[in-house]
Amino acid sequence: MKKKKRHLYFLFWALTFISFASLLGWYLLDQFKEKSSEQANFLEEPSNAVQVVEQRDADPEEVRPLPDISSEELAFRQRANQVLEDFPKKNILKERGRDQHKPPRELVEASSELGTIEDLLDKNPELAKEGLRFYRKCALRDELLTSLRALCLHNLKTRAKKTGFDKRIRWSEFPDNLHRIADKL
Repeated sequence: MKKKKRHLYFLFWALTFISFASLLGWYLLDQFKEKSSEQANFLEEPSNAVQVVEQRDADPEEVRPLPDISSEELAFRQRANQVLEDFPKKNILKERGRDQHKPPRELVEASSELGTIEDLLDKNPELAKEGLRFYRKCALRDELLTSLRALCLHNLKTRAKKTGFDKRIRWSEFPDNLHRIADKL
């Protein structure tokens, strides 16, 4: 009789432990899913496109305001995306007939464009976040020339420190060799 009682106690505690562990696992999984969907780096591009009209729900009386983005910010974002697409890629260095001792003409043009963007950011302080987004995206693009990426990282560091956003940027996402080059500029 004692042996049966012991087995029943053991079975009861084993099932209780398994139930508790399962419930805890489901709870933690739900918490993880909620947190991962809520966490978004402020420099990362928003997942939804900027809307130009007000959004109306099923109730016609309820109108939700648009995210605060000025026309200057929208114009800067569009220009920055176009500039990133036009920046020279690493494959231009492999073109035939290219003088290996001179910087590519495209790199000089891209540096000039970066200067124009710097001027825009100096004249419009409200474009600071958009400028930081642009420099981050530029520095993270592997297909761009390394010297151009380093210049973008250098500008990101300078702008982030100037605007006070340097503590909110994940500096570890940039390669160490890029940091070394950017710090020498």
